Amino acid sequence: MVDGALQQRELTLQQRRDAEALLEQFIRGQMTRHYWGHFAASLRDLGLDSGPQLEATVTSTPAGSELWLQPRRGKEGYAAAVRQGGPRILRWQCRGPLPEKGVRLSLADGCPDGWTQIGSPSS
Repeated sequence: MVDGALQQRELTLQQRRDAEALLEQFIRGQMTRHYWGHFAASLRDLGLDSGPQLEATVTSTPAGSELWLQPRRGKEGYAAAVRQGGPRILRWQCRGPLPEKGVRLSLADGCPDGWTQIGSPSS
């Protein structure tokens, strides 16, 4: 039983590393795309792939872009946002507990309640 718990913990940590790396790549890619005129509408447009373990949803408008990652297994979700903030680009990334089915979280003002900021936000 301890081996199973340890293995699950290791899988969770690897999933977290993979998700956080993808969030970073998404932010860098969207900043580059914005420089050239607009945010990308998908991970594919950025040359990225979420892989088989994560379900990705990208939402983009002229004012910003969000990436939500939901693991196929596990209870921790991941998100990143890139926004036009006047002359600067604002960006942040978060992780936290997945909401109940049907509950929609927002990145409009930073990380959702109960979620943890990953790294430091830019302003």
